[in-house]
Amino acid sequence: WTFVSLAVAALLIVLFGFWEVSYTKRGLSPIVPPRLFSHPAFTGGVILALMYFAAFTSIFFTISILWQAGLGHTALESGLVSIPFAIGSIIGASQSNRLSQRLGRTVLVIGVTLVTVGLVWIWLVLLLVPVGDLTNWHLLTPLLIAGLGSGLFIAPNVQFIVATVDRSEAGAASAVVGVMQRVGSAVGIAVIGSVLFGSLVVTGPTPDALATAFTESATLAMAVSAGFSVVALVLVFALPKRVAGPPAA
Repeated sequence: WTFVSLAVAALLIVLFGFWEVSYTKRGLSPIVPPRLFSHPAFTGGVILALMYFAAFTSIFFTISILWQAGLGHTALESGLVSIPFAIGSIIGASQSNRLSQRLGRTVLVIGVTLVTVGLVWIWLVLLLVPVGDLTNWHLLTPLLIAGLGSGLFIAPNVQFIVATVDRSEAGAASAVVGVMQRVGSAVGIAVIGSVLFGSLVVTGPTPDALATAFTESATLAMAVSAGFSVVALVLVFALPKRVAGPPAA
């Protein structure tokens, strides 16, 4: 049902696009001006926002389900696992504005690269570390790296995407990007949740069997999250290398 719902949602988005075009041709003001998507870089940036948020939001879903339902830890212990990501995000975000002014788009490339490295690292940990030996210490470094990358990316990404359209369209463009970020989060949870539970096969009633089953499913789900991040990394190069500063007073 998840994939049927996603297909229906995609169809509704297409129909909404046709409606907005028709609305514009009648001389009316649409919610989403179709001319925004006449800029290929903006279209790529919108898809980037969707893919990135699908990748990074879904990792917490996977880790939380694995840690609690699979490995039998408490909700508090599950939350503590994600602290390195939060710390990395704070550090990365605090430096993102300064770095984006110096490096331009490169800061976004570095950010998504670090997120991708972190997700692939987590996938390898889940794949290679025996279930009985898996602890939060195995995830500390990759989550910290992914958090640093996320902080570098999230703060300046909207500015770079909006820079692909005319200044008169900046308000509408920013709103579209914000919506696509929320849509990306929902899509990521829906797809990853389907992969996680759709591949879950428990072979016995013992805690070890449950832990093994959830770890195998979480490994597959994390691979999909990493795949979303790789696509986001490719799409970053659709954005401009530099963003013009504010006009002089």
